[in-house]
Amino acid sequence: MVWISFFAFLTILFPFLGWQIAQGIHIVVGVVVIVMAFYNRSLLEKSQAPLRLKRIATATANISVAQAIIGLLFLVDALAFLFGLFEFIHIVNAVAIVTQASSTATAYDMWEDKEYEPKPTAPAS
Repeated sequence: MVWISFFAFLTILFPFLGWQIAQGIHIVVGVVVIVMAFYNRSLLEKSQAPLRLKRIATATANISVAQAIIGLLFLVDALAFLFGLFEFIHIVNAVAIVTQASSTATAYDMWEDKEYEPKPTAPAS
């Protein structure tokens, strides 16, 4: 999900196929991110993963829905005077999705490999 979200950034930052095609790809990729966020959340809910990971996955899914809503607001011409604000929030939420998804993936891998369990370590010298 992290790389797909990153790809969504790239489609808009570098619209080398043209703006209309870039927007279409961006929307499709955004829908894929939403589906993946909810799928990941449902898989985590069914697992024995720590509650913190489940909460982060839920927040990521919720942010992805907020992203779609903000994205749709770009299509309302009557709100053109707010596009700068929408763009700022859209970018902040996109960064949040990438960071939340990557931290969830890392934490899940650590949990799965039992790296959360305390292990004796040598004292620092």
